[in-house]
Amino acid sequence: MGVPALKVRNGLSEQTGPRAVEVRALTFGYDRQLIFDNFNFATDARSTVVRGPSGCGKTTLLKLIDGFLRASPPAYIERPEPVFLVLQADGLAPWLTGRGNIELFSKELWAKVRASPLFAVIEQFAERPAHTLSFGQRRSIELVRALVSGYPLLLLDEPLNFLDHERRATFLAHMSDPNLCPSRVIMTSHYEEGDTSWAADVFEFIGDPPYGELVPKDAR
Repeated sequence: MGVPALKVRNGLSEQTGPRAVEVRALTFGYDRQLIFDNFNFATDARSTVVRGPSGCGKTTLLKLIDGFLRASPPAYIERPEPVFLVLQADGLAPWLTGRGNIELFSKELWAKVRASPLFAVIEQFAERPAHTLSFGQRRSIELVRALVSGYPLLLLDEPLNFLDHERRATFLAHMSDPNLCPSRVIMTSHYEEGDTSWAADVFEFIGDPPYGELVPKDAR
């Protein structure tokens, strides 16, 4: 059986259907800038990349799918539950070690990380306080924490930022292997390798806001 999805409409939810992500009739903006106007988006791919220029609304879309932001009037959003959102902003508690930040979720998650091939990426600095780590090291801790979590939906906002080519390749290879990462992944990326080195459906923000849809890359 597939992982159930959560339909959210007007504050009500129900378990339903396959592991898909769908957004319908979404209207949302900041102050006087409307970002989405009756926006619709759907993907049933295991891996999806959303591309577009800085400030176009990629991060906002992930936050709305996650529920971190809520539209008014409410939109229809279907997604698997639970959701693991990794934003561009540093999401680690600076006074805790890398291991401590992982164990914030559960002791069991740290055990899973230790048993994962990704542990080799963070092994040398996992016991250091987060505030002593480089941007790339902190991002690596966050990505390992998410990718090993087993959550059915991972929303990754520019996850390749701050990583060198070797680490980017390692994380993309892990995400592309359903045996290692069974989660559905939606990620934003400025890196071409984010959508060319693994089997991902690619959607793009075209033009200026407000947006009514994302355009499949192959449809351009």
